[in-house]
This record gives sequence, C-alpha cells and structure tokens, in this order.
Amino acid sequence: MVRIKNHKSSIFDIDANVVTLIMYAAIAILGFSPYVNLLTFSIPMVVYGVEKKSKYVKENAIQAVTISLIATIIYLVFMIVSVIMTPRCTSTYVCFGSSIIHKAFGFYGSLRWMVAAFVFIVCLIVALRSYNYENAELNELSKINLKIKKILDKVLKTDDITEDNKDKNKKLKNNLSIESKPKKPQTKNKQQPVDKKIVKQTKKVKSNEE
Repeated sequence: MVRIKNHKSSIFDIDANVVTLIMYAAIAILGFSPYVNLLTFSIPMVVYGVEKKSKYVKENAIQAVTISLIATIIYLVFMIVSVIMTPRCTSTYVCFGSSIIHKAFGFYGSLRWMVAAFVFIVCLIVALRSYNYENAELNELSKINLKIKKILDKVLKTDDITEDNKDKNKKLKNNLSIESKPKKPQTKNKQQPVDKKIVKQTKKVKSNEE
C-alpha cells in the first residue's frame, strides 16, 4: 500500500488526513438525514475549491463528490417513485398494495436507509485509509473521478497542485527575494588627482637633461 508523507492542508493549517476524515464523516452521517443528504456533495466541493496546498486533499475531495452525487441520484429516484406510488385508495386491496410499494420504494422507505448505510460503510473504509495517508482511491470510481475533476476545474477555475508547480513557486519566491534586496552602488575607481607642481618639475628635469 502506497503511503503519502504527513503534511498540512491550507485549510486552517490542519493536517491533511484530519481534513479528509472530517469530510468523509460529514457525508456518512448526513446521509441519514432526509433532504439534507441531497446536498452532501457541496461539502467536498467546497473543500476542493478552497484547498490550495495539498494534492492529497483535493483527490479525496473529488472522490467524496462522486460518492455523494451517486447517492443523491439514488435518493432522487426513490423520492420520485415514492411520489408516483403514493397510495390513492379506491379500494381496500388497491390501498394495501400501493402502501406496500410506497413503503418499499418511498423516500422514507427502507431502501433509502439501506443506501445510506452502504454510503456510510464506504465512507468509513475510505476515511480510515485517508487518515493513515494511504491511497484511498476506489478503482471503480476512477473514471468518474476524472470527469468530475474536469468539470470542477472549469467551474471553480482551479489549477492542479503538482511537484513541478511547487518547485516553480519556490524558484519564483527566491527570485523575488533576490530582486527585492537593495543593490549596492557600484563604486568606480576614481583616478587620484595629479599634482601640477610635480608635473612641471619632471618637465624641467627632462629639459635640463637634454
């Protein structure tokens, strides 16, 4: 299992593994609350847009968006089916049959709780991996993660965090620090003034010798 080095997130300077743990825990817990579970994808989306330092946090945020969006679609399907299958009692048999379908497929039915429990287990497994700085990406969601990443990058206008970008930023900072230092004025070698008397005396000596 590939492990990532311990590092900080740009979100309140918290450890990156703590940020991912809180993010997955929020999705897992809020998945059981009616109507609120339809908006759980907004939590990792905000994390993805705010994070500026940790590539590890951004990758887990994309996967969290994927998990929560899949769960949201399933919840919406159950809600639509529950509205369609709402009991309209024309007779005792029709009322009894439609009420069974409503309980099975309704938004508040048992299948919704089963989906919430499944999402909870998936988030728990992925959260434990991310907390240990392990590669928490699920292979089954890798293609969907790439598509969602492209969409989020266009919408949020974010750049990838890579080692090359970090090196470039360091070089830019070093160049800026060098340029900001005041340059010492270059001193030109000034010629010492020549004494005119000495020049005259040398000329006289030369003339006498001649």
